[in-house]
Amino acid sequence: INSGQLIFQNVAIVDHNMTIVEIEGTIIDPPITVANYDVAPGQRVSVLITTDQEPGSYLIETSVRERNITGLFGRAILQYSSVEKSLPTISPEHPLWNVSDEAKAIEDSLFTKDPTTYSEAAALQAPEDEIQRWVIVGTQNLRLGESGQPVQLRWALNNVSHVKPTTETLIARAVRVATENGWPTDLGEEYLDIPQLPPSIWNYSDLIDLGPGPNLGQSATSVIRLKEGQVFEIVLQNARALNGAAEFHPWHVHGHSFWVVGRGEGIYDAETDVATYNLENPLLRDTATLWPLGWTALRMVAQPGVWLFHCHLTSHLIMGMSLALVVEPEVLGNPPAEIAFCGDLGSATSDNSGGNSTGSDGNEVSSTAAFHH
Repeated sequence: INSGQLIFQNVAIVDHNMTIVEIEGTIIDPPITVANYDVAPGQRVSVLITTDQEPGSYLIETSVRERNITGLFGRAILQYSSVEKSLPTISPEHPLWNVSDEAKAIEDSLFTKDPTTYSEAAALQAPEDEIQRWVIVGTQNLRLGESGQPVQLRWALNNVSHVKPTTETLIARAVRVATENGWPTDLGEEYLDIPQLPPSIWNYSDLIDLGPGPNLGQSATSVIRLKEGQVFEIVLQNARALNGAAEFHPWHVHGHSFWVVGRGEGIYDAETDVATYNLENPLLRDTATLWPLGWTALRMVAQPGVWLFHCHLTSHLIMGMSLALVVEPEVLGNPPAEIAFCGDLGSATSDNSGGNSTGSDGNEVSSTAAFHH
């Protein structure tokens, strides 16, 4: 499990291979044997290791990938129990921080065992002309002050930087307005539907100055509104940061798993790239790597709720590199009585009638406050 906040990690064990058998709840078929493996923040992988070497102590080690950080390692020891404990001194081999061809080849060789046994199989069987697609370009931007001076560095998706709503939480508002008006319905002026295509199209390998420019387009609570069971696709397109560097982005979705149906270098082109998709046995996971200057296509089935979809680099998430999937929120209903409240509100008791509830301190609180946790 890569529980880091910013760095890609490469895992290797001296003189021992690893056989990948499971990734984020998906069984791999056929299993893939590797000497080392890259794990991005938020990703989880299960491997089998055979202790078939001379009994001794062997280093298990992680190195940093996709960032030029030297000398930073994580270490543990694989100890054969039949011999005396000792401190190993030999480190395993890791790929160079910016050499990714082998890692991409391994990723492209991971297939799902029996895809039809997963509830998400409907996403692979849906007619192509019924699938809604969002092509999303992630760019780094500057928010300007009143006098036009840069005041904050942000990340944006199709030139929209995600911010939290100021009046009430998104899930509380979505449930309320969908219950009142039916779904889909307008969520209000603080909320913005992410455009299905980037407003500016340029060579994404070039600097952003040659595209939409460095100044932020909009800040809003950005959403994609969907219906339960709807098959949709998000194509993530990498672009350079303002300093010219091309960063990796591990994209994670809450409440869903997605099929990684396609991946490529350069600029995504639906007219030609859809034909290259793997719709037979792609990898089903919930955290996919968007490699520098490439694209990744994710296909999934919408589940009721309000779900965050975000870059798993924590700083990028905080800086606006996220959106919310809002799916048939009225299905959720009011929160249960035992829901926990944030801050000093304690826990609540509620009759689920949609009116006020009584907190543990005896004060009345709106039932929507239960969604603030």
